[in-house]
Amino acid sequence: MVLEVLHRLNFLNKLVFRYILFDTWFTASDTLKYIHYKLKKVFVCPLKSNRNIAMSEKDKNEGKFIHVSDAPIESGQVKRVWVKGVDFPVTLAKQVFTNRDRSTAEQWLVTNGENMAFEDIVAIYQKRWKVEEFHKSLKQNTMLGKSPTKMEITQLNHIFASMIAYIKLEKLKVKEKLNHFAIKSKLYLKMIKAAMEELDALRSA
Repeated sequence: MVLEVLHRLNFLNKLVFRYILFDTWFTASDTLKYIHYKLKKVFVCPLKSNRNIAMSEKDKNEGKFIHVSDAPIESGQVKRVWVKGVDFPVTLAKQVFTNRDRSTAEQWLVTNGENMAFEDIVAIYQKRWKVEEFHKSLKQNTMLGKSPTKMEITQLNHIFASMIAYIKLEKLKVKEKLNHFAIKSKLYLKMIKAAMEELDALRSA
């Protein structure tokens, strides 16, 4: 499924792009090799902590693999490594987060990009979150997937309306200094208040 989408975007739709960013669900060896060899694009993605890597080409050839969580590198460092099942080296970057409760979490990012510093890898991958926020707001705030229509033209109209609603939310976000979810809640509360006032007026009539 993922490879089909990438093939369609690159070869059929002729979409111009350089980087492909995704989470651990899509980091299968075949996907990484397809992006590297077939698409000739740069991927940046995290690995699960139990993913096997070799710290050198010699270790790879000798079958000496370790879990990426055991890689002897510090936060902010990068290291050229070999992921098991992938026949080209990648750059591994270790990132450590401090949560609100002061606990820490680790993330291991890999890329096939050449000569990329830690800051570059992290900055590029963080751009993915803006796309995630966009999709999340379309789904939950503009009800993109809630169209009851069956015909293609009416579905397209619904998608168009959802995009217009997103743009209006973006304008309100700048004006009100609130995120999309807070704006939606504010509008919902005002709607409920107006409905209750109208109901009271009808009862008093």
